[in-house]
Amino acid sequence: MAPRQVAKLPIQEMPRLVHELQVYQAELEMQNDELHRIQEELEISRERFVELFDFAPIGYIMLGEDGKIREANLTVAKLLEWNRSELMNLSFERFICPESQDVFYLHRRQVFESNGKQNCRLMLRKPGGGAFAAELESIAVGERSGGIQCFLIALRDITDRELADRALRESEQSLAEFFEDAPVGLIWVDPGGRVLRINRAQLEFLERSRDGVLGSSVADLFVDPEVATDMLLRLAEEKPLKECRARLRCGGGRVKHVLIDANGLWVDGQLVHSRWFVRDITLRVELEHEILAISDREKERLGQDLHDDLCQQLSGIEFLTHTLAQNLSEGTCSGAAEAREIGELIRAMIDRTRELAHGLSPLVITDDALMNGLAELASRTSKHFNVRCVFTCDEPVLIDNPEVSVHLYRIAQEAVTNSVKHGGSRTIQITLSLCSSHLVLSVRDDGVGFSERDRSRDGMGLRVMQYRAEAICGSFSVHRLSHGGIEVVCRLKSNYLEKNKQTNP
Repeated sequence: MAPRQVAKLPIQEMPRLVHELQVYQAELEMQNDELHRIQEELEISRERFVELFDFAPIGYIMLGEDGKIREANLTVAKLLEWNRSELMNLSFERFICPESQDVFYLHRRQVFESNGKQNCRLMLRKPGGGAFAAELESIAVGERSGGIQCFLIALRDITDRELADRALRESEQSLAEFFEDAPVGLIWVDPGGRVLRINRAQLEFLERSRDGVLGSSVADLFVDPEVATDMLLRLAEEKPLKECRARLRCGGGRVKHVLIDANGLWVDGQLVHSRWFVRDITLRVELEHEILAISDREKERLGQDLHDDLCQQLSGIEFLTHTLAQNLSEGTCSGAAEAREIGELIRAMIDRTRELAHGLSPLVITDDALMNGLAELASRTSKHFNVRCVFTCDEPVLIDNPEVSVHLYRIAQEAVTNSVKHGGSRTIQITLSLCSSHLVLSVRDDGVGFSERDRSRDGMGLRVMQYRAEAICGSFSVHRLSHGGIEVVCRLKSNYLEKNKQTNP
């Protein structure tokens, strides 16, 4: 109401007008108080927002359509090592490494062309040198009219994550290479028995292609599928497998013998896959069969020797004894000649029995048994085969393990036999020596040696020697000599040399 209008009001209206003015004043004061309260809350909210924005652990940047920085928090300034006030109106692209410029260009296009969030990874550089890996999560911000003003970026330093990811990738690559290049066969099998993964060694062993094995049932690889089924059942019961013997079907219909160890990967009580470690023991099985066959042949030979030799001599002694008894009873002779003949036959039987016993147990079990046995082997070879066989041992070699002594003796015996029978050797040198912490047995000859082709089809002789060397944790090698002949060497690193250290300080 205007002042002139107020002046024209009747006097009796003045109290009512005053009251309305007082009510209106009170309402204005209440509104003013409310505005002050709202303003204070806005100030507090703004301060909180500034604190959250500036001190957030993630960098926040607002870019205009021209790519220049409009806002940036303290985290961004810290990451870029730049004064925040000086960041304003700088182009963000100046902080992007050259190799990441195309990545950011495409990312920026995607931000402006889409309505959702966009992510990318790139390298950012610092003015003082150095760079770091960053992850950008961006979104476009538009005006009410629909025009685009700017876009917001959440920036994270992912250098540590990149390093961890790289280390993880390298670890996975190393494990994959280890799996693929492992010298033993490796197979991963799913809970249903299907082959998930197989390495090169196992494929070469099976003589099959990777595509022909992956996805197939592991039982199809077995000569006896029920063996594989039983192994899968045991693995399903969380029972690891140790040295399970099995026969596998290989290319060309060949059957090979293996030892399998297996365990499972379990997650929350569920079997994810089982891991099978497969070792080829075909040679070992063949050697076992060959050794059994040799044992049977030795028993047969011993039986024949006993029957054809000792039994015949015993029969002769029995006949001479009856003749002597009859002559003595009749008084026709003194019996001296017959008694001498019987004594000679008995002496011959004793010698023959010792030879047979020596074949069964070549060494007397003592610490110097190997030296004595090899010396006797050399002497016997020279005598029986008309070759020069010499045993050399420059210092005493004492072995307190009878099994080692017997295996080394048998290796030398087999090598000498091969030299005599197949090498046409005139001279054989047996040497036993100590070299540092190794015991070395070598048998060298001057025979014709062998070709690689001969070696590949040499039968069981070298394989038996190899088996004996492995049985005592030794190494075995055979090589041709430059001047002709071959040398067989067994090298043993062992704990059997303590007595030698005490004897030869």
